[in-house]
Amino acid sequence: MIKTGIILKMPNWIYNTMHFDTAEAFSAFCKAYCKEEEEGLTFSFASVVAEPETEAECREKYGEKYILSADGKSQDGLKLGRVKGKEWFNWYDWQMDFWGVKWDASNSFVNSEKRQIGFETPWGAPVKLYETLASQGWQFRFTADCEGDMWRSEGHADENGVFIDNEEQEDEFSDDEDEAQKIARSFAGKNGEPKTPAPIDSISNVEFPPDIPF
Repeated sequence: MIKTGIILKMPNWIYNTMHFDTAEAFSAFCKAYCKEEEEGLTFSFASVVAEPETEAECREKYGEKYILSADGKSQDGLKLGRVKGKEWFNWYDWQMDFWGVKWDASNSFVNSEKRQIGFETPWGAPVKLYETLASQGWQFRFTADCEGDMWRSEGHADENGVFIDNEEQEDEFSDDEDEAQKIARSFAGKNGEPKTPAPIDSISNVEFPPDIPF
């Protein structure tokens, strides 16, 4: 649970979709990496690249790199919360290095009809994870849309195992909009309706100090 009495600065959420061109590729990916839950098939980054389970495993694979320092800070000096049962683990740097984002996929879903897998991430797309999937031979396209339609990114993994991330396209605000209008539009949905922030269920087992990086 999150400590009470702490004001958290929540991230901008990114709405990600992976697209597969063939039913065969989509079916194989779901079989390899998706899990049947009560609500249907779901997708977790940990199914592709799993965190070390024990301190001994972490040290054997990575040395001291992902062992949290005594002061609980990341490699960049950011104060981190400690994962219950894995208080030794520098989860932030590990997830940024192997997934490209600081949390696992949130609110994931699988659309078999459209051969799509969707999920939400904080601040950006999981590019590191996509690079790993491309190196494994998976071919897919992706889109990433920032909440409020502030920018969109697209890319794909080709037949040569190369992941290509196209340049992000930022939303250009018109000059005649005042600051309040810009802020309001940045938090609106595609049809102008307000968006409901995504829950942070994927980090419910972390206790956060006041200066955790968000």
